[in-house]
Amino acid sequence: MGETDERVLVLAPGRDGALTCGILSAAGFDCRSCAAVDELCGAVRAGAGAAVLAEESLTESTVGRLAAALGEQPPWSDLPVVLVAAGERPAAGLVDAVRAVGNVSVLGRPMPVGTLVTVVGAALRSRRRQLQVRDLLREREQEARRKDEYLAMLAHELRNPLAPVSNAAYVLKLKTGHDPALRTAHETIARQVRQMSRLIDGLLDVARVTQGKVGLAARVIDLRDVVDRAVEAARPALDAKGHRLAVLAPDRPVPVEADPDRLEQVVAN
Repeated sequence: MGETDERVLVLAPGRDGALTCGILSAAGFDCRSCAAVDELCGAVRAGAGAAVLAEESLTESTVGRLAAALGEQPPWSDLPVVLVAAGERPAAGLVDAVRAVGNVSVLGRPMPVGTLVTVVGAALRSRRRQLQVRDLLREREQEARRKDEYLAMLAHELRNPLAPVSNAAYVLKLKTGHDPALRTAHETIARQVRQMSRLIDGLLDVARVTQGKVGLAARVIDLRDVVDRAVEAARPALDAKGHRLAVLAPDRPVPVEADPDRLEQVVAN
């Protein structure tokens, strides 16, 4: 956890802030007294474990500025706020206004010092749990990023052996002549190379999607050509399982404006 993650921020008028910080510091808490709400908001943005607010320091304007600062918290964060009322009960409407800004506990005065220490300690324990969630999320994000980087590297590496295989298939095509066995072998190799190329492109697409780098190269194409290529890509799997596929296409072109590779993936899927 960071240096400020356990810090308790106090906003109270006059000497009350320093006195409250003295009490909390004596109980073992790292405490900072803020002279004004703007200082408090800046400290909240820098990082804090909890905030203790005296009712006398709050107005509609200060509550609004505090709400803006707390509204900038990341999704995992819900900074605990302890509102110390001027009497046994805070002013009408103040609790609702403060609670609208986040996670608020209310204490009435007069109160034992031990009560304040206990409530602040509970607030910090809650904050530590939030920070554990933050650290876990960061760890998961790093793992996902490493996985995406590995997939991108693997896809690029898998492309390297495809080039000589494709060249060998082309040479085999030139040598086939009228030998049906060689012609079948060439067609099988060429088809599988195309299939492998598409699978590798899929790996690259996974990495691009997670990194927000997927682009579209849209142009006017014939939808029938897209369907033909998708069927060709799926043919080995269809044949292996004994499935029959019937495609009914119009005689005339079906022009669409789209990225042919992405649309072929859609049809194949």
